[in-house]
Amino acid sequence: MNTKKKKLEGKVAVITGASGSIGSAVSLKFAEEGATIIGISKNKKLLLRLDDKIKIISNRNMIIVNEDLTKPEVIETIGQAIQNRFGKIDVLVSTAAITGNLSPVSHITENDWNSVFAINLLSNFNLLKYFDKLFRYSEKAHLIFTTCSQSSLPKPFWGAYGASKAALEQLVKIYAKEMEGTPVYTNLIDPGPVSSELRKNVFPGENPELLTNAIDIVDYYLELAQDSCKRNGELIIVKK
Repeated sequence: MNTKKKKLEGKVAVITGASGSIGSAVSLKFAEEGATIIGISKNKKLLLRLDDKIKIISNRNMIIVNEDLTKPEVIETIGQAIQNRFGKIDVLVSTAAITGNLSPVSHITENDWNSVFAINLLSNFNLLKYFDKLFRYSEKAHLIFTTCSQSSLPKPFWGAYGASKAALEQLVKIYAKEMEGTPVYTNLIDPGPVSSELRKNVFPGENPELLTNAIDIVDYYLELAQDSCKRNGELIIVKK
């Protein structure tokens, strides 16, 4: 009988973009390590499929939240529900993102700009705003936000996406500074090129075998989610 203590036993973990490549891989790993998973995504079909997998490895269901995080009132309602049921959030992993239409800055439409910022930046701002007290109620809370190289390395045609990720990094680092002296630890991960539907849509002819599989980077997220982690305000770049 395996009596080894699981690394996230008793933890409540919220995963945004849970139906995506990284989000689903992180959800499965965290569930395997004992966490209760609250998976958020607009794709109900993929959430149900993920729930089936989590049930197999952990013998319990994921809490499915089939909602749109671009609506602040939805995030506030989710926070209230989590408080009523669990009273805390121990881990937040943000992976939800969109690229929008890649085009020269002068060709970016207002709708594209607003759509990209709504999910990549504003949803994360509202997660911090409405979940803040739930992080503080945890004995040790670990917040992990997913970013990319376009946030700091200007790349033509990636104006809206790059700007949204640059703003996200600054927001997260400021929040981490504000949380110094509290049991809330906030960091960023740049996973590098990962095989995913998002990347496939942008680079349809790319050989997926040249990309990192999401399952191969989940340990970076796991390390930042554990009580032993004291890192705060850092950007961790995954080296292939």
